[in-house]
Amino acid sequence: VFTAPYDGRYLITATLTPEIDAYVEAVLSVANTSVAQLHTAGYRREFLEYHHSPGALRTCGGPGAFHLIVHLKAGDAVNVV
Repeated sequence: VFTAPYDGRYLITATLTPEIDAYVEAVLSVANTSVAQLHTAGYRREFLEYHHSPGALRTCGGPGAFHLIVHLKAGDAVNVV
């Protein structure tokens, strides 16, 4: 959780990096209000389970990232859930 010390514009950045075969979803919340949603791209469990070559390596769906400039008031709390 980040709490803004002053009124102003802030760059908020977060990176999601799932483990192998994992799907990750996150919501950026500012002052208890959802601002953005992000999920790892390309992961489909049904595809991996039924169309996966024996012995082939499994990898995650790929990382995702937030890069947002938001206006915050002093005391606004920002978190990624």
